[in-house]
Amino acid sequence: MPFESNYPHLIGSIWVEPYYNETGDELSIQDYIDINLDCTIYNDDGTTSTFPFNSLSNIMLRPGNSDGIMTFSVGLGPEDAFLMGLQCDLNLSFNIDFNKDQIFEDQRDVEIYLLDLRLEANPSSSTPDTIWSIYNNGFSSTEVTVERTEENINTESEIRYIGGTQNGQTYGQEIAFLFDGDTLEYGIDSDSELLSLLALSGIIPFKVIGIKDGDAYEFIQGTDWTMPYYPSGLLCNDTIIRFSGGNLPDEIVQINSLIN
Repeated sequence: MPFESNYPHLIGSIWVEPYYNETGDELSIQDYIDINLDCTIYNDDGTTSTFPFNSLSNIMLRPGNSDGIMTFSVGLGPEDAFLMGLQCDLNLSFNIDFNKDQIFEDQRDVEIYLLDLRLEANPSSSTPDTIWSIYNNGFSSTEVTVERTEENINTESEIRYIGGTQNGQTYGQEIAFLFDGDTLEYGIDSDSELLSLLALSGIIPFKVIGIKDGDAYEFIQGTDWTMPYYPSGLLCNDTIIRFSGGNLPDEIVQINSLIN
């Protein structure tokens, strides 16, 4: 097990919503969002020093139907940043400059969801110490100062569905499996990082695509595949699909299950 100190980690997960126009064309396919985490240290002589976190610097993230959910965990102690005993500011930023001209021409917004953002010590223990969480505390805290620089950042209290249908197009978190004919059941492993997402209440497949007779093919739920264990009470079991009947993918090909 990797070393873990008592110093906090900055932990988060991010989803960028795709955008389909009225005719079902995806306009967001080139929406690369530049994600950066910078740290400003207040030195004893009154000066400041600012530097990027190498593990979270210039990350180019596309919408979730292409790149899925991005998760990160940055250790602020000896595991990574060595910020022990220092006064510092952490700045998490998002930049749309890569495709901004097209975004402005389309007159559309880019929706970025912070599904999770928290300062937490001992995150891998059974009793982690959460110092601050956007999920529980929003933009207020008695432990740290939390600021936002844009007024169009807000928190939502309702359930957030990752994936679904937009202007006739179905999208979601894509999970790939290799179909080999030895088994008809495919699902997320119980130790998958997806299942550890904060406040995850449900996760189910709703579209299965693969290769049939050498061509791309969408397999039909209820005819070609079922969810044999849903609802099971176990999230990993709820993701399992079972191919039924004789309409199967080609041998040794990738099948993609879209997860909501």
